[in-house]
Amino acid sequence: MRGHIRKRGSPGAWSIIYELGMQPAQRCLTCNRRYWIERRVLKECPKCGGTLEETKERRQKTESGFARRKDAETALHKILENMSQGTYVAPNKLTLGEYLRDMWLPSLANGNLRPTTLASYEIHVTHHLTPRLGATPLQRLNRDLIGVHYAWLLKEGRVAKKPRDFEERAKAKAEERKADAAAEKPKRRRRKKKATVEKKPAPVNTALSPTTVRRVHATLHRALRDAVRSHLLPLNPADDVEMPKATMQDRALAAWNSEQLKKFLGSMADDHQRALWLLYATTGARRGELLGLTWDDVDLDAGTITIRRAIVPVGYTVIASEPKTKSGRRTISLPPATAAVLKRHRAAQKEEKMQHRDIWAAERSESLRGLDLVFTREDGAEMHPDRVSKLFEKAVAKSGQPRISLHGLRHTFATIALIEGRQPVSVVSQRLGHANTGITLDFYSHAMPRHDEEAAAAVAALIVPEGF
Repeated sequence: MRGHIRKRGSPGAWSIIYELGMQPAQRCLTCNRRYWIERRVLKECPKCGGTLEETKERRQKTESGFARRKDAETALHKILENMSQGTYVAPNKLTLGEYLRDMWLPSLANGNLRPTTLASYEIHVTHHLTPRLGATPLQRLNRDLIGVHYAWLLKEGRVAKKPRDFEERAKAKAEERKADAAAEKPKRRRRKKKATVEKKPAPVNTALSPTTVRRVHATLHRALRDAVRSHLLPLNPADDVEMPKATMQDRALAAWNSEQLKKFLGSMADDHQRALWLLYATTGARRGELLGLTWDDVDLDAGTITIRRAIVPVGYTVIASEPKTKSGRRTISLPPATAAVLKRHRAAQKEEKMQHRDIWAAERSESLRGLDLVFTREDGAEMHPDRVSKLFEKAVAKSGQPRISLHGLRHTFATIALIEGRQPVSVVSQRLGHANTGITLDFYSHAMPRHDEEAAAAVAALIVPEGF
């Protein structure tokens, strides 16, 4: 690599010029303009709209603004040294938002990532990274800026939805104005009063949990790692950022005890999703795993179900996906009561299929067509996971039990099995589909203080003399 320095016209201004070698470019066949390929390939010439041809041409880089010759020589020497070591990064004006939206996210759409993972990256970029950090030049991003942003996310990083009653009030106002206009006499012209427009409530910012901030950091760290590999950054500025620790309160999710769960199930006699709630309660399966269950996966004679897939939401659509982990593909035993309810559910589903045979499963997603799903809507279409969570919320409210999420039903199964059922951690971990028992202990160790007390009492009974 070669380079040199030169003095500009103004006094005391020095520049450095160095060779970058042959670089990919596009040249217009009409006006002969040249465009270096840095961010993306252009479809046509921005100047004249002509056709562009991809070429490789010799490129020089010029950097100005050095007050002294010595400063210019030092900078040139450092650049040439970095080039020889393969760590040189050409200066650019690319912002973090431009890199994330225009380069990084499109580069991930090659099929190697799960659709749910890609969707979570897009959410983090759109809602948690670009609104405040997007205008920051990529090469000026540093540890302090990232740390300050994470602190803001922990304090007020989520934009809450507008109050639900705002839309209802606006709709009622519109209906009132229509009624007033219809009541006016056609011949009598009244001076219209200026309608009072209700101001929209400002979005409310609330804090993100430490766990969510850590997930946002994982997204940013991977994006910046890829920027280093693409020679847009010399080092990853997110490497040494101090992360918030997930507290025990952040990990602990609401769950019922056995008595509360029994009362909930007892109140679901007429609920259309009764079999689904019971299966969640007795297997501890994830939300999408049971929604992706087919009758080929159910052996009612042996009393087992086999988890082979999961239905996951990607935006407003749903797709069939592999289980979350390798150990997610598993066979789970069913208690006789659950198997009996599934038999009745299958008979009821056959009646629904006959009643809606003209439209049965017509509205299913493409990846789910041809699957004989165990749990469907009354017309045979798949059940959207988010819709199922809403139905569970309504069922909980109807039952009068403390409010928990549908995922809380999975935690309810785990805590009852470990604490009240006294099942081995290895058995519970296998039913839950955890990769190893360490994950199970990490999640539920806070819910097992009784085991510690019983161990202390058992050891004391063996070694402490009477009357000691």
